[in-house]
Amino acid sequence: MTDAELLLLEPIQQLSLSGGGFRAAFFHLGALHALAAQGRLRELKLLVTISGGSIAAGFFLQDWMRALKQGPVNDQELARCALRAQQTLFRKTRHNPRLRVMASVRALSSGLVRNEFGFSLAMARISRRWLGALHRATSKEAWPAALPEWRIACSDYAQGNRCVVVIGHKGLPFQPDANYLSMQDLPVAKAVASSSAVPGVFEPIRCGPYHLGDGGVLDNHGLRELDPTIGAAVCIDASAPVLPMNPIDGWATPMRAMDLMMEQTRGDVLRMRHCTLISLREPVVQPSGLDWWSHLRALRTDLDDFAATEAHLLFLAGYQSATGRPDIPLNCPHDDMLALWETMSRAEPEQLPPDAKLQLADSREACLDDLERGQHVLFAGMQKRSPVSIAVSMTSLLMVGVTVLVLVLIAKLAWASGLALIPRPSRALSSNGLLALAWLGGAVWLWQFHAPRRGAMFYNMRQWIGVLAGPIALPVVVLLSITLRLKVIAFSTRDLTTWARTALTKYQRRRAAAAIAADQSSFTQSTK
Repeated sequence: MTDAELLLLEPIQQLSLSGGGFRAAFFHLGALHALAAQGRLRELKLLVTISGGSIAAGFFLQDWMRALKQGPVNDQELARCALRAQQTLFRKTRHNPRLRVMASVRALSSGLVRNEFGFSLAMARISRRWLGALHRATSKEAWPAALPEWRIACSDYAQGNRCVVVIGHKGLPFQPDANYLSMQDLPVAKAVASSSAVPGVFEPIRCGPYHLGDGGVLDNHGLRELDPTIGAAVCIDASAPVLPMNPIDGWATPMRAMDLMMEQTRGDVLRMRHCTLISLREPVVQPSGLDWWSHLRALRTDLDDFAATEAHLLFLAGYQSATGRPDIPLNCPHDDMLALWETMSRAEPEQLPPDAKLQLADSREACLDDLERGQHVLFAGMQKRSPVSIAVSMTSLLMVGVTVLVLVLIAKLAWASGLALIPRPSRALSSNGLLALAWLGGAVWLWQFHAPRRGAMFYNMRQWIGVLAGPIALPVVVLLSITLRLKVIAFSTRDLTTWARTALTKYQRRRAAAAIAADQSSFTQSTK
């Protein structure tokens, strides 16, 4: 056995999971599945997570905690915990958490009063529902002894330092360049939301003097938290190299600057710290000959709805990166995952019938197209101008327009029906009274977001104006929230994509078959 193969079997004492949104979360869970099956997590003492890594760790540790209630957890059961965590996270992402956060009435109302929206707190409320078992255990300080010490890394925008939330402290050494909070200072849901709060979109979460945001700003890999005295260290790196981008304008400019900064920080920290990397940047050659790793590296680092192709192939990439071989996880109970893995990873069987070859080629092309297209929301499909992408984008726009129109009509009918119940002579007075009552209720609702600062006169005046004038904009906020929520619940653009792609594929097949038949007919006539 070579030194590289021995290194892949070495027990891990400290493990860090990098940031990168849901792209990183699915990749991490695949790597955790492989490491657990290899028995490398038996001696795990410290788990450091950032952003998407914190989300993956939350689901994994929650399932691990549930398994412990049934008795001791062996390597295979721990590997199944990672697989179940992947399935749970995938189901949650189908509801597009990022869009649900931005559809929060409380978050949008906060923006009417203060200089920031409440998107991070909305994400914390979602995380609390997702990680209910972890939240209850940490609030009671009932952290199982079998679980490693979990450190959720954040960036403190107020002091400019790293700030780490420690859960289940076991006496491991702290680092001098960071501030440390306990699970009593900040609940686990808020800690996870803070760690993944992308600057400019999600506001920092306040905890005493700290303003906590995305941990990837200062260290996207958690390497600064690893200590050589603890033992062997491994970092699961789901980041991707910075690719050329053109053009760079609008919101892409600050996001591009943050990517460049994190890339530079990654190189600096890697030179300082010695650890083994399991990286998405290092592809495993597939027997199928397909290059889907490059598509995975180009996926968005977002918290929106990931397609099955994206989520399951990221899981497989993490698994293969941890094992160093193009293998497929054994004993997977989900047929759809196995079918996708075999299609995209394994070589084409010999002596395959022509129809089966055509079907396999169509399936592979559809999966690669799904990876390349990315998120099919409003106008995003125009970036890849295939008939399916354009159809999905235009249908999304139509859905939003129809939803707004229906909601406006319902509101008008409700208002007219309410006024019809009032006697005609009192209708004018009653309508004015209803408007005044609605304004008062809106002002009371917005008052909860009023947070004055001592000595900040203009800031406080702006909040007062928001409380008094904000009720005028509240109907628009409610309409926007309902529109976004109905679009997520009532219709899935992913389902439309699958339907449209299948329909177009069948149409293209019929055209190809008709063309072949026409050629054969013309050839037969010419020979006669």
